[in-house]
Amino acid sequence: MTQLESAMGLLMKVFDTYASGEGKRDTLTRSETKALLQKELPTLMKVMYLCYLG
Repeated sequence: MTQLESAMGLLMKVFDTYASGEGKRDTLTRSETKALLQKELPTLMKVMYLCYLG
């Protein structure tokens, strides 16, 4: 399996983990999206927040 295939598989697995919480299993609710971003991309969220503050 290539690196890209492995990365896509991991991305889909993480999505499925958060999407299975509430609502439809093939979409993310607003709260599921927030949880995914905060837990899986904390550094990105911090940078985005700091950029937003100016």
